[in-house]
Formats: sequence, C-alpha cells, structure tokens
Amino acid sequence: MLNEGQPLASFYPEPDPSPYDVVPEASTTDLSAMAGGLTRELLVHWQGLRHGAGTPLADQFRPVEVYQLASRLLLLDVVREPDGRLRHRYRYVGTRIVGYRLLHGLRDHTGTFVDEAPRYYSGDQLADSYRRCTVEALPVLTTGTWRGTAGQGRFERLAVPLFDRDGAVMRLAALIDRFEEE
Repeated sequence: MLNEGQPLASFYPEPDPSPYDVVPEASTTDLSAMAGGLTRELLVHWQGLRHGAGTPLADQFRPVEVYQLASRLLLLDVVREPDGRLRHRYRYVGTRIVGYRLLHGLRDHTGTFVDEAPRYYSGDQLADSYRRCTVEALPVLTTGTWRGTAGQGRFERLAVPLFDRDGAVMRLAALIDRFEEE
C-alpha cells in the first residue's frame, strides 16, 4: 500500500531482467507475413476506417469498437519537438500489457515517452518502428521472440498511423500479439 507522501515510483519493485526477455528482430511495412489473428483484426479495423484510399482520423479510432483487442492495445500520441525530433507518448496502455509489466517489476507506462519508459530490453528498435510508422504514414509490423518463466515464443507488434484533419500523423494505434511455442 502506498503511504501518504511516499513517491509513486517507490511503490513499484525494481525490474528483474532475468526471468523475461524480448528480442525484436525485424520491422517492415510488408504485412504479407503477418501471422497473428489479433494484429490482423487491428489492421482490418484500421482499413475499414480508411473508407477506400482515405486516411483514418485519430478521432475516428475508438478503442470501444475493438474492445476484444483493448487489453493488448496501445495508443501513442505523436509529439513533434521544436528541434525536429519525433517522440511518442503512451496515451493508453491495455490492461494485459500493464499486468505483464507489473508482474515483471515494471510500472504502468501510460503518460510516459517511449524513450523514457523503463523496460527490460532495448527500446531502440521499438522507437524506430514507431518513428517509421509516423514518417512513412504506413502500418509497420515488428516481429521477434519472447521468453518468460512460463513459456516462450514469437510476437508481432503492429503499429498503424492515425491522422489529424490536415493529413499529418498525430497518433499511432499498436497491438502486441504473442504466440507460445509448444
């Protein structure tokens, strides 16, 4: 229990990197090899918001419309810094992702920037994939492996761009799909 005056950061245990590992291997805009049913559901929903060749607006994307994906969903705001850097801030983090993080000693990262969120693996490729999705204004699929105390397997992370009324990417929706090895 958090005591009055106790900093929130002290409530969370320090991360233990030994029981869990994530290794991103590749990011691509070629979605033909997408294997995950959940990532495909996000893509189909995003394509439906496009209304043909249009661009899906950020205010059209409502997590309640993909409630079955919400626990694995991330929404990220695109922040354009005065020096020209692109950064991404977690606006919404699904409960399954938050639960995983807490289980492994990492706090909920809602409200933090991708490059500042504590994690037990390098976030460089993750930040690069979000940057690519923003700059190219295309969906980006990242694949890799994961290993935990209860199993191991492969994962997919799909990020899709969401636009403002001027045609600039202002938000990303992303989803993580994991496949356990037998």
